[in-house]
Formats: sequence, C-alpha cells, structure tokens
Amino acid sequence: MKKNINLNIPFYSQNNSLITTKGWERKICWLACIKMCIDFFNWKSLSLEELLKYRNKKYKFLNLNSWEEKEYKYYIKWTWWLHYGLLSIAKKYWLFWICEKIDVENITNYFQEQLENNICVITSVNLDFKNQNNKWGHLVIIKWIKYKEKWVTFIVNDSIQNNWNIEIESWKFIENFSWNIILISQTNQEKFSSNSPIFINQYPKNIKKDGVKTTYFHIHENERTALKESLKFIKKNSDWELFYIKQNWERFLRFTTVWEKWKKIFLRIDPNRIFSNSELKKTLIERNYHLDIKYLNDAILVSENIRKYIINKLNLDKERNYICVHTNKFLDINDFVWKCELININPTFSKNSFIIAPNKKYFQLIKKQWINVMYYSNENDWSLRNYLQSNWYKWFTIETWEKDQKTYKYLLEKLNSILNQNN
Repeated sequence: MKKNINLNIPFYSQNNSLITTKGWERKICWLACIKMCIDFFNWKSLSLEELLKYRNKKYKFLNLNSWEEKEYKYYIKWTWWLHYGLLSIAKKYWLFWICEKIDVENITNYFQEQLENNICVITSVNLDFKNQNNKWGHLVIIKWIKYKEKWVTFIVNDSIQNNWNIEIESWKFIENFSWNIILISQTNQEKFSSNSPIFINQYPKNIKKDGVKTTYFHIHENERTALKESLKFIKKNSDWELFYIKQNWERFLRFTTVWEKWKKIFLRIDPNRIFSNSELKKTLIERNYHLDIKYLNDAILVSENIRKYIINKLNLDKERNYICVHTNKFLDINDFVWKCELININPTFSKNSFIIAPNKKYFQLIKKQWINVMYYSNENDWSLRNYLQSNWYKWFTIETWEKDQKTYKYLLEKLNSILNQNN
C-alpha cells in the first residue's frame, strides 16, 4: 500500500461576513485557494479582503499565437476570475505555477507524485461534488490521499465549506472532476517557467514620444542592479524612458512548441542573441540540445517573433539615443582588447565596469571622463547592440558588476551629462 502523503495546507473559508466581501461569497474560491497555497509555503499573504481588491487590476501579456499584447482585468463579470491574472499574485511571492488540462491514465498516481514533490494541486470540480451542480465551476485543493484496503479517498480543502479535510472517495471525485488543474510550487521547473507570460514593460507608461531623447532597454531580467538603478535614474530625468522584459527573473526567455498531441517541447533562448537571421538556428541548438531538428523551424519562428516584438516596442528613431543596460559577474575589460579598434582602461576603475561607445567621437568624449570605454565595429554577436549598430542607430552599452550599485549610478550620470552636452 502506498504511503499517505499529507501536505499541511492551511484552510480558509470563503464564507466571510465582512462588509468588504459581501456578495462575493460564491465568487472567491480562487482567492481562497491562492491564499491557502501561499501561506502553505511559509509566506504571510494578504487577507481575502485585501486579495479581493485585485479584481480591478489588469493582467498584461504577449499572446504567442497572434503576437499581440493583451490586457484583461483579473475579474470579468461574464467569465469571473482570470486564472493567469490571479496566479500572478502567487508569483509575487516567488512561487511558480502552471494551469493546464491533464490527460493521465491514473489520476491517483498523478496526484500522489505532485504531493510527494511538495506541489499544491488546485482542481476544478462541480460544486459540492454533485453532477447537478456542473454549471457551477468550483476550485478545491488536494491536501492528501488516504489509501485503504479496497479504495482510495482524497482529502481536500474546500473553501466553500465551513470545515477542512473534506473526505471524498476517488470515484466520486473523478465523476465531478473537469480535469483542469493548477499546480503551484516553490521550486521552479521547465514546465512552470515556460508557462509564464512574456511582456515588455515601459516606464514612464504614457510618455510623449516626441519628448523622449534617450531610451534604455533592459533585456536580461536576472541583471537586477541594471534595472533598479536605471529606474531610479529615469525618475529624475523626464525625457528618458525604459523598456524592460518580464517573465521569470532569469536571463533566458522560456516558451513551448507543440510536439505531438498533449506533448510539448520546453525551450529557452537568450533574448540578446536572436538579432541575426544567420545565427538564430545555431543559438537555438546550443541552448536546447534536446530539440529535434524537425521542430527547429517552429522554434525559429517563435524566436523571430520575439525579436520583432522587441524591435517594434522600441519604436526605433535615428534621432534618439539607445542605452543597453547590463550587469555581469565575470567580465573583464582586458578580455576585449583583441577585438577593439579603440579601448581605454583606467587602472583605478573596476575591470568589469565599462561603457561600449557607438562611434569614435563618443569614445573620445567618454575617455575624457576617466571611464573604462571601448569601441569596436566588426563583431556580430547576434545582440541588440549589434543590430542597432549595423542599422546606424546611436546606441551605448553600460556594464558593471552585478552588486556595484554605486558605479552603475556613476556611469549613468556621466553618460547623461555627455549626451546632454553633445545632442
């Protein structure tokens, strides 16, 4: 007999008499389930009343079918709660999730595997586990599985009940199960990260384009000092703007392509290595050794569309300055000497902090500030910088060590001063 696995998931009832949730009692099983999962992973989440305020918050994402940006409220009257919107609340607590319709032969074994891996399983069922209530979609959490000699029962947290540990025989559960589930985990996996939406945020949101002189672009989400310091700097400079990619707080963007029925290939790309048609195939293969060559064209198409999305979002203009903001852990400016036409190394300056200049004029201007700076024009590294250079846009790259906030701020200020004096 299999071992009983019991996740000690706390219970919250959605039947709340507080004035702020009046009228919502039958509509917030989603919020109750999200709260139970967040609290299970040792986080103190918001109250149901506070979570309910998310109903007017907007969820933004890039539709990978139409390649259009979409925006929906978390709560829409005719569809109720938007699953992906609410699950983004869990992401704020550094939790990972996936929402899918499953097709498995043995649902008990499937649930057992998730619980053994400390994964919360939210399931969509008929209200009160009664077939006549199938017009009422409802969510419950599988807490543990109880194995008896002749049958199996599922122990669930059902937020519409006033007590927890509701015991449902497996046959009755399956009879009322929609086969739609949500998995929430504290540990990331390919299936979780590939499920997260890709989106490019803009700050400030409603800036007038004719007033913008300089555009920052933050392309690697894990380089957080670059984003943090750039945002702080732009708040003091109204004629600058910042675009930054959001998905999984990591360097790579994740996505899937359909392999066969119910099968998916989980893929990843470096968004700063997709700006060359000739090398796109190479970079996909290098990052995805498991990719079958017969599905390569599908992966290339997705990568090309991500590239188009980035370029269109930047709204490129030859009169504007473009600054690619980065941080690093191991770069050393001395390693670039062999490929540079011009390079200036200040021995008193951090070796992994430097600016890449777009031309010889700006190289000389930056050099006068006693900053590490380089200029080179003959390398195709498939990056956004290379794309901007080859199309004659005025671009710069800022690099510092990941933890060096002071130097990053200094480079931003110095480059700003140079641009203001020479535009």
